[in-house]
Amino acid sequence: MTKITFIGVLGLVINKKGQYLLTRRNDPKNRRTDGKWQLPGGGLEFGETVEQALAREMEEELKVSVRILYPYPIVRTHVYDKPGKKLQVVLLTYVVDIGGQTPKIGNFETRELGWFSPPQAQKLDYLPLTIEFINEAEKILDMIR
Repeated sequence: MTKITFIGVLGLVINKKGQYLLTRRNDPKNRRTDGKWQLPGGGLEFGETVEQALAREMEEELKVSVRILYPYPIVRTHVYDKPGKKLQVVLLTYVVDIGGQTPKIGNFETRELGWFSPPQAQKLDYLPLTIEFINEAEKILDMIR
């Protein structure tokens, strides 16, 4: 059995209305993830800092630049069982602001995007950990406000 670890860097974008920006995954080859809502972001490339990866991924996926609102990431892991392998995903998620920029779908990996309050997000068909990240962000924002 092959075991793989993947490090992902995500941006949890919040607006002035307290809504979070989520993207709907376009991955027709993978029935487990296709069409599910998620936080925008992607893999850390070799030699990149986490902040560089965050900036690159937000530009690629949403055509925006971000400002980190809280300097420490929310860190979670999830293990996916796939035929013949296990994939451990380590996700570093930053609560970020995009100011007055309008996000746009930047690549084929995203089917659509939308702004959701925490209760609205809970009703979506989402990838694992999505709601955990939103709940943690709510606690962080309560601390820094």
